[in-house]
Parts: sequence; C-alpha cells; structure tokens
Amino acid sequence: MKKSSSLFFGKIVKIFSKKSLQERVKKSSELKEKIIHEVNEIKEIEREISLRIKTLEDIDKRLERVIEKRKVFLDPNLSLTKLSMIVGSNRTYMSNVMAKRDGFRNYINNLRLEYFCKIMEEEKGTLPETLEEGEKPMLTSREITHLALKSGFSDLRTFKRVVAKSKTIWANKIKQRIYLSLQEPEAEQKQQLYRKG
Repeated sequence: MKKSSSLFFGKIVKIFSKKSLQERVKKSSELKEKIIHEVNEIKEIEREISLRIKTLEDIDKRLERVIEKRKVFLDPNLSLTKLSMIVGSNRTYMSNVMAKRDGFRNYINNLRLEYFCKIMEEEKGTLPETLEEGEKPMLTSREITHLALKSGFSDLRTFKRVVAKSKTIWANKIKQRIYLSLQEPEAEQKQQLYRKG
C-alpha cells in the first residue's frame, strides 16, 4: 500500500506539474504576444514622430524659400494663418516651426528690422556706427517712417516699439545710428534740457 500510494502521489505530482508547466508556457506565450504588440506600437509611434519631424523640416525649408524669394514679411497684415497658406502648410505645423524661431511675431519683426537696415544703408549710404554728442541723426522722422512702412511695419509707433523691445543686432544698429530720431519729442526735449543744465 505504501508503494501504491507513493506511485499515486507521484502521478498526481506529475499531472499537476504538467498542468502548471502548461499554464506557465501559456502565460509566457501571452506575455510574449503582449510584448510584441507593445513593441509594434512603439515602432509605429517612432515612425509617426519621424514623419512629423521630416514634415516640420520640410515646412522650415519651404518657409526659408518663401521668405527669401517673396519677402512676405513686408506685408504689414501678415498673420500666422496667412503665412501657413503661402508656405503650403497648416497653422499648427507652422506654429511649431515658428516656436523654434522665437515665435511668429518676433521672427517676422526681426526680418523687418534686418530689411530696414538694408534699405536704410542703400538709400542713405553707409551711416556712422554711432552718433557723436550733439550730432543730428542722418535720417529725419519722416524718412524713418517711410523706411519702416517700406519694411513691413504698420506704422512708426509699432516700429519704435519693436526696436525698443528687440535685442537683435539689427535693432542695435538702428538704436545706435538713429537713436535721437526714435525718441518721443518729450524725451528729446528733456535730454536737451539735461545737456544745457
């Protein structure tokens, strides 16, 4: 009886261990399928990200060509939506491209400031880097307004605000070369009183 009972228990242990082994194999197969599915999802996400990056790079290149050839920044009514349509993109993608360039407004205004400096030098010749004390600026307020409008700014006030706010090389050139003309009349009078006193 002892022998038959141990044989019986041995068979039961074999059956249970076979079942547990089969269950473990089944669970590992399910886990393997789940991992393969998750890996495929990750690969799909990577493909989408790669495609999006490529799309943004393509939009960026098209933007450069449009800026260079059509000089769309000269339009004082240019908007992100309008620029998106010109470039052949949607507003969301264009917004992402502009985020890399310090935002739409800053990017467009910096192009306008650069253009202002270019036409200022073309129309007035080489201007001195700075003005000596008491020296009159080489551009009148009327000329500055004309050049600002020609550069895509909607008015002189907007131009002054952008120049004052900007820290670009172009804004610095403008500040150094025509600073007195850009000051408000009250500030200019206060400066003259300060120099006399």
